[in-house]
Amino acid sequence: MPDSSPSTGTRITSSRRLMINTVLNLMNQVVTVIVNFAMVGFFLDTLGEERYGIWILVGSIFSYRNLMSMGLNSAVNRNIPVHLARGDLSAVAGVVSTAFAYFLAPAYQTPSTRSLRMMSGSAEAQQSSSALPSVADRSSRPALS
Repeated sequence: MPDSSPSTGTRITSSRRLMINTVLNLMNQVVTVIVNFAMVGFFLDTLGEERYGIWILVGSIFSYRNLMSMGLNSAVNRNIPVHLARGDLSAVAGVVSTAFAYFLAPAYQTPSTRSLRMMSGSAEAQQSSSALPSVADRSSRPALS
């Protein structure tokens, strides 16, 4: 590891470090694309078309979640230490609760959460489920052609 003292002359300049990091990041992206492209055939042979489609769907959901965080992770990682250094615990609590609410809100709206509320026997879920047709009602209907 190069010495960071300016008197030795072995210090990497910031522009050179930027160039090295840019090239390494680009190489990482290229290798990732090549490996992912090569793995498609393996996954199709191993999982089959239907399971591979589910695999891609699940991966896409997690990718969109990362995209939709809109930098909130970085903001949390920056603001919590700043507020802790200042001793402002109420601001830390505000950052944590805001981030928690932001990430919890989409999960609350999923159908699986509604199903969990129905299984728990909550009055709200039972009222909303009474308007839905039962499985028996749906099976007695003629099939669409």
